[in-house]
Amino acid sequence: MEKWELAYKDRQQGMKYKEIAEKYGVSINTVKAWKSRKWNKQDQASNPPPKKVAHKKEKGCTQKKLQPVIDNDELTEQQKMFCLFYLQHFNATKAYQQAYQCDYNSARAAAPRLLAKVSIKEELHTLKAELQQDIFVDVKDLITEYIKQFSADITDFVEVDLTEYEVRDKAGNKVKTKDGEQVIGRINEVYVRSSKDFDGSLVKKITQGKDGISVEMYDKQKAMSELMKYLGGDALREAQLSKLTGNDGTTNDQENWKKAVIEAANKRAVTDNG
Repeated sequence: MEKWELAYKDRQQGMKYKEIAEKYGVSINTVKAWKSRKWNKQDQASNPPPKKVAHKKEKGCTQKKLQPVIDNDELTEQQKMFCLFYLQHFNATKAYQQAYQCDYNSARAAAPRLLAKVSIKEELHTLKAELQQDIFVDVKDLITEYIKQFSADITDFVEVDLTEYEVRDKAGNKVKTKDGEQVIGRINEVYVRSSKDFDGSLVKKITQGKDGISVEMYDKQKAMSELMKYLGGDALREAQLSKLTGNDGTTNDQENWKKAVIEAANKRAVTDNG
C-alpha cells in the first residue's frame, strides 16, 4: 500500500495534516496534494457528488475546481483558497492569481475588491489565530526563524582581532615620535568562524573579495516587519516586556526572546478566538 493510501486512512481517523506529514516524512504541501489528487477521488468513489449547480464566473478568470479546506459556507472555494494563499505571502494579487488561475492584470484589478469584503476579512482574522494552533502552517517555526534573524549578531559569525605592530619607514628603520617613542600601528583583522560554530541559516551571503571577507546578514527590520504581520505590535511589546522582566534563571537571550514571543502569540490566538 502506498503512502498516500495509508495517509488517507489516517486522515479519515481525524489525524491533522501536520501530523500526517511528520509521520510519513513529507511536507504539508505534499499531504495537501494527496488530498486534492488522490483522496478526493476516493471520496467521490464512495460518495458520488450531487448534481452540479452552475456558478457565475468572474470576468477575466478561468474557474478551476478546488477542494475546500476551510469550513465556512459563506465563502466560495476560490475565496477560501485566496485566504490561504494570502497568508503565505501577504500579496493579494499573487494570492488571487493562484486561487482563480487568472492573468496578472485581472488579478490586480479584482484582488483589492475581494480583500475588502467583510467575510474575507473575518476569515483572514480567524485563520491568523488558527495558524498559532498549527492548523494550516506551523507558524511557530516561521516565528522562530524571524526571531533568530532579528536577534542575530555579527560577532556570532566573525571574530575581530586587533593587531599592533611597530611602524617602520621604507628603509626598514623604526619610526619614532618627537619624544623618542616608538610609533605603534594598529590593524583590525577579521576572521570568519568555523561553520561548525554558528547557524548558517542566519547568514545570507559570505564573499571573499580584494578588500577582504564580507558577511551579509538578513535584514533585521524585515524580520521585525514579518513578525508584526503575524503578531502585531502589542504582542511584540508584550514579548519584549516579558523577556526583560523574566526571572526563569536562563541566560540565553535569544531563547528567552523566542519563548516570550511564542507565549505572546499563543495569548493573542486565544484572545482572537475568544
